[in-house]
Amino acid sequence: MTALHLFHPENKITGLKKNITFLLLLYASFAFSQEKRPYHISGILAVGPSLGKLKNTGTDKFRLGQSYGLDLLAQIGYLWKEKLDLSIGAGIECFGQKFYLENFNYDMSYFGGYFRSDLQLIFPLEKNKLSHLSIGVGGGMNNASYLELEHHEQDIDIYAHANKGLRYFVAPHVGFQQEIKGNHFTVAATFKRHIATAPLLEALLSGTNAQAQYSFHGSYLGIYLKYDWHFRKKNKITNPKPLIAISPTILDRPTITKNHLKVSAQLIKIKVWDHSAIDGDTVSIRLNNDLILVRYLLKRKKKVIHLHIEEGVHLLTLMAHNQGTSGENTCAVIIKHGKRKDQFIFQTNQKRHESMKIEYRGD
Repeated sequence: MTALHLFHPENKITGLKKNITFLLLLYASFAFSQEKRPYHISGILAVGPSLGKLKNTGTDKFRLGQSYGLDLLAQIGYLWKEKLDLSIGAGIECFGQKFYLENFNYDMSYFGGYFRSDLQLIFPLEKNKLSHLSIGVGGGMNNASYLELEHHEQDIDIYAHANKGLRYFVAPHVGFQQEIKGNHFTVAATFKRHIATAPLLEALLSGTNAQAQYSFHGSYLGIYLKYDWHFRKKNKITNPKPLIAISPTILDRPTITKNHLKVSAQLIKIKVWDHSAIDGDTVSIRLNNDLILVRYLLKRKKKVIHLHIEEGVHLLTLMAHNQGTSGENTCAVIIKHGKRKDQFIFQTNQKRHESMKIEYRGD
């Protein structure tokens, strides 16, 4: 087996690397300067079989064997309202192709650096689930250099070259995103193609009774894996407020208690959001005789509350200030304690509250 390798000379991409480094540092400094940090560092791996073309003109036929396209990159991203993710970064792309002729086989590979940006749209698949539909597209550029190689073995001759030029590429994907401990993992199908007049790679293969032309435009169909590590602020314990902030008319409504949760830690995190139609529901939440959320307009984005509870049984109550256009106020609540997450649905209206018991025992 013989391998042909086409690599970019280092001096051809030094300038591009400097520009990308400066851009990433500038973006990172902006991200850390914000009080709220919906920013993340992403790692992306995409891999699949490459889609080259081989045209034979001789009596004996060259054949295409195993092939691959691979992208590996790091990015800094911004997540807007948990629906739209924009990230920029740099990485490497690799392509490989094996050729066969009777008992001989040859490997040709290509390696280059590039700049890439990705736009990702996230859609909830089902109510009360952490899985989402992910639809996105990546795009960027690669400043390819002209490189040529030739190889001769017995009666086999190979002439290969990479075409010079500033090449653009596009890489859409469709798949699923899963939340994992506050971070996000995406698995998707992807297709990548370079946009240029000339192929990225070309080769002329010839033997005694065989001749073929190979061309490759930088296309492959494969799997896309992305992991987002989110920047986090130090968790701040919510300061409770006295009940005088709420009208006695609201406080005196009857309360229905439906659930009893035993938690494993004193520090708990509560996430509150509108999991159904966004229709203007406004609620307050109390823990025992203290308010932990006052007149909050429910949104699709989760509102996070950090609490430190004492040993014993506590009553978490959701109170409605209005009634949305689609009927009773419905609110999804996730309570995270230790390594566990428990999810509940509260239903309230202007006649009654709904509550649940939260119990912590130190032993």
